[in-house]
Amino acid sequence: MATATDVRRRDRSESPEGPPRQRRPFRKLPVLLVLLVVTGLLVAAVAVPLVLGTGLVAKSSADFFNELPNELSAPVLGRDTRLLNADGSVLAVLHDPTNRVPVTIQQIPQTMQTAIIDIEDSRFYTHHGVDTKGLARAAVRNSESGGVQEGGSTITQQYVKNVLLSQAATSSEQQDARAQTLGRKLREARLALAVEKQMPKEKILEGYLNLAYFGNGAYGIGAAAKRYFGIPVERLNVAQAALLAGLVRSPTQYDPLKHPQDAKIRRNQVLDRMQQLGHLNPAQAQFARSVGLGLSPVAPPAQGDACVASIAPFFCNYVRTNLANDPALGNSPEARQRRLDAGGLTIRTTLDPNVQSAAQNAVQNAASSSEDVGVSDVVVRPGTGEILAMAVNRTYGTGPGETTLPLPTLPYLQPGSTFKAFTLTTALQQGLPLSTRFFSPACYVSPQFGIGQNSRQSGSTCSNGFSNAEPDEIGSYAIPEATWKSVNTFYIQLEEKVGVLNVRDMAVKLGIPAARFDKNSPTGPVSATSGSLTLGGWAVSPLDMATAYATLAASGKRCDPNYIASATDGNNRPMQLADKQSCQQVLDPQVADTVTGVLEGVITNGTGNPNASIGRVAAGKTGTTDSFVSAWFVGYTRELAAAVAIGDPRSPNDHPLKNRTVGGRYFSEMFGGDLPAQTWSQTMRNALSGVTAGTMPPAVAGQGIQGTGQVSGTGQTGQGNGSGQTGQNNGFGQNNGFGGQGTQSTPNTRRGTRR
Repeated sequence: MATATDVRRRDRSESPEGPPRQRRPFRKLPVLLVLLVVTGLLVAAVAVPLVLGTGLVAKSSADFFNELPNELSAPVLGRDTRLLNADGSVLAVLHDPTNRVPVTIQQIPQTMQTAIIDIEDSRFYTHHGVDTKGLARAAVRNSESGGVQEGGSTITQQYVKNVLLSQAATSSEQQDARAQTLGRKLREARLALAVEKQMPKEKILEGYLNLAYFGNGAYGIGAAAKRYFGIPVERLNVAQAALLAGLVRSPTQYDPLKHPQDAKIRRNQVLDRMQQLGHLNPAQAQFARSVGLGLSPVAPPAQGDACVASIAPFFCNYVRTNLANDPALGNSPEARQRRLDAGGLTIRTTLDPNVQSAAQNAVQNAASSSEDVGVSDVVVRPGTGEILAMAVNRTYGTGPGETTLPLPTLPYLQPGSTFKAFTLTTALQQGLPLSTRFFSPACYVSPQFGIGQNSRQSGSTCSNGFSNAEPDEIGSYAIPEATWKSVNTFYIQLEEKVGVLNVRDMAVKLGIPAARFDKNSPTGPVSATSGSLTLGGWAVSPLDMATAYATLAASGKRCDPNYIASATDGNNRPMQLADKQSCQQVLDPQVADTVTGVLEGVITNGTGNPNASIGRVAAGKTGTTDSFVSAWFVGYTRELAAAVAIGDPRSPNDHPLKNRTVGGRYFSEMFGGDLPAQTWSQTMRNALSGVTAGTMPPAVAGQGIQGTGQVSGTGQTGQGNGSGQTGQNNGFGQNNGFGGQGTQSTPNTRRGTRR
């Protein structure tokens, strides 16, 4: 059997991470020269002014050395990031993806501390970060052998190296931190000297033992104790401590799980060193050498998705995704992710558990999690932009029947007639009175908005125009009644008068992202002839619509979506993340409040009655797309604004909301005033329970309004069958967890079911 002396000899001639190699002195010369130069520079800089064989003069060497960086920002590693709800309860805990169990120096047995110091840096408590004696000795020994047998690095230098590795964001930066170059060695030495001035020895040792890699996925001594022995670090005995101390030189070569004999020889080498330095008596050392390895390996903890168990998994994922792109957390994706997962941050979000519970119960009542249809419900606070709830009926996950598609924030459904609110707002801003009146035929052929060949549908009596949802909607309407009944041909004429691009700009002003209407959207850019815009022909997300309607609820004060209330770093210091409240007055309050007064009538007199009633004054709008591809209800009080959207994420066009059972109820055709309005009402009733109602603008009376407004008689009066061109789907072209494929499509143009 090989003796400890044999192992020591072999250690000095082997690569730290690989099997024994044939000695090739000249291949090691570059590394040897680096070590010699480092020794000369360090002695010149921190010891005595002399000229070494490298030819460097002491003064110039010291000047060069002193110009190197001398500050090291110690990382906060292995500390979970906590996402909190607005009330301080835990939303989710994000874990370090590496197997690391941070411990304090008080938790680490003295035996473990002694073992690592004795084998790695026996003069740890006497040097000042760089052991010039050790470096000189290593240089001489390596020069005599023609290879690198001793590195001369102190525990402080190794700590510095591990810190730099932990902060390396890219593979090239990691290679630089490991490179056997003069610059790297000098930088480590310079930083080691600085660290010794900034930190006590115990904290340096603690940091090193928490950073060091012990093999088999165990980072730090806390994880190593659990990985190999299944015990907390406090219970390590002498033999176990010696085994772990011996691993840091080469976790692969001395891996006790794969190479137990080599691991035992290496362990005994550590015990020999401890005895040699007087830290073990002969009897203690002999007993420790005689015992087996005593392994009881525990597999590293599985890495799961922290959001799965959250009360609001889709909101949790939304927050996590946005934080991973927040430059306040780092300059690279890798750095941001590392800090997010293991930086010990505490981030209080805006999520209100009571409002989330109300929304979640409502969407679950609408449709079970096993159904293909997706029901999304987003609630925001007007005047702040705080996201209070994000609920989806579908189970969050990657298993069968589950999805991680961010349905509350994904623009995969067209909003139907909920978009008419933006045309209404544009008209009032331009000074059109509520008495503005148009004759609204069943089929209206616009002189401004072309339909296009692709929008013609065979068998339709309104193949060249825009139609109403129901034939009996023919008549002359002023703005309020036309809004309450959601008369399509009225709103096409109103859009002609105010201008499509002005409607688009109003939607953006109120809170719809401009990207929803540009050339990169699945439907393409909005142009001056895009008449279907007022009927909701461009896909948006529920969060988009909740944000825009919240602007109306706040009398024209738009607040960008906000998901962070406060944040502290790993040292419990306040930090500013990119997400911060951003509000501005974008609309005349009188205009916004007049729009609200009109939309109140949708719930009391129109397509939202009675399903959207919540027992207090509220405003809102229904939305249904052509061929019943999706159905919406968006509405608000002064306190809350919420958007409910229903559609089939597999491919909305291919799986419309007609002739199907949803939530145990059969729908031959699902309108926005049906299940979406009911879901919105349930959410709002429960979320506002016990909340004092704010004063809403007075409802607008619609009966008997007479015309200063223009009457249009240019439209056709033929009957429309309401079976207009189908709308675009999500356009993703990928499997979204339901087994279907998304397909690109064109905007809806002729509307038959917009209510």
